[in-house]
Amino acid sequence: MSASEVYAPTALPSEMNYQLPPSLPSAKNTEIRIQPLNAQSFQKGNTIQVDLPTGRNTYLDTTTAYIRYKITYTQPAVGAVANDYNYLLGSSYSPFIRQEVYGNNSVLLESINEVGVLASTILNSQLNGADKRGLSPAFGFAFDAITSADSNIGHKIWQTQSTTNLDGLVFDYATPLIGILGSGTDKMIPLGHLMGLRFELTCDDVLNFTNSISANRLVGYTITDFEFVANIIELAPEANALISQANPEKIYIRSQSYRQSSAILNASAGVGTYDLLCGIRCSSLKSLYVQCYNSNMADLKYGSIFPNLTQGTCILINGLSYPQRTMDVCGKPGDAFMELQKALGALSLSVFNGCINKSAYYRSSTASGLCQAYNSSTAYAFVAGNPNQALLGIDTEVVARKNNLLSGINCNNSPMFFRAQIGTALAAYAHTVNFFGNYDVILEIDVASKSIIAKF
Repeated sequence: MSASEVYAPTALPSEMNYQLPPSLPSAKNTEIRIQPLNAQSFQKGNTIQVDLPTGRNTYLDTTTAYIRYKITYTQPAVGAVANDYNYLLGSSYSPFIRQEVYGNNSVLLESINEVGVLASTILNSQLNGADKRGLSPAFGFAFDAITSADSNIGHKIWQTQSTTNLDGLVFDYATPLIGILGSGTDKMIPLGHLMGLRFELTCDDVLNFTNSISANRLVGYTITDFEFVANIIELAPEANALISQANPEKIYIRSQSYRQSSAILNASAGVGTYDLLCGIRCSSLKSLYVQCYNSNMADLKYGSIFPNLTQGTCILINGLSYPQRTMDVCGKPGDAFMELQKALGALSLSVFNGCINKSAYYRSSTASGLCQAYNSSTAYAFVAGNPNQALLGIDTEVVARKNNLLSGINCNNSPMFFRAQIGTALAAYAHTVNFFGNYDVILEIDVASKSIIAKF
């Protein structure tokens, strides 16, 4: 049978469609800049709380949401100005260790621990070095050299501030949001159908997201002038009535977010099989990212290495292994990288391939298989030129990257384990293994009570 014998309806290309497009009903677009309700300045351990306005007929455009703030780092003493400086690890998300969203100011909708590490992991996996340098005015990335932009480090933090030294002690950061109020949601959130919506960020210790080339490390920081920025669409009452008529009882919004858990591999852990509990439960797990580090690494918790993983490495859900064939991570790191690309939805794409180079990816606790031992030197040239970026990703969707389907693996009813098949003994430092699960979430809004819950 030839292709001409297959019946298919005929149609003209869109370029030959001369009908006028529909017009938007009467509406108004307003940019909001909301400041925290609980304080004006924030330091380590403080929580920034922002209440979003819930005016009638208003909708939050999540594609426009970002945060911006000013941060002033505190230097303990004056060293040699020419060669004594600190540097940021990660991005402008790094000063925050936790992000939470509450409906009606008390119902937890989202909680992401280690959100700064997650942001750095996502950005390194999806932005190339040129992208990161181009975003450096707001994102905190290094811009002084190509190798720096390809690494886990951000800008330098010098002891002096002037118009000729852009990397002093005071910085203005801005970054789009991860999660249900940002990149995870593809529909506008009907604020007018809610009693309240609160966004919170908890501040991390400066020693966790900066490092120094000398012993003269930063001792603190202060965040001021914080703003939650987004666009609000206000519909005319008759236009809003159309939405109410179509959704008289419930409004459902499909989104996605991340959950984090961690486990420990002991110092000098020997050859064998280690089943680490992933404390993540959800109905539709899209992918799982595994990031491992120890305290001796130059890029601290923002770096990632393979804990000498060999054939048999996988995640276990309901007795089934994912991927089914298991992985020989250090023996076949190129194959592991392809699994990461699948988890990101970046396989076979000419863009969206990140800035992780071969040297950065082939990193393990000690020399193992084809991988080299991690970099521990805090010298800027070594951290910039020899980053530790061995991130493991596992795709768990049945039908990958179909936004109209909930096809992730259900891990609500049984515990999930990461099987670490260690081929050679680890370095003499305890290894922390972070698990970041990307999952589908449904936001359910009750129209009558103006309440919202997250189902996942």
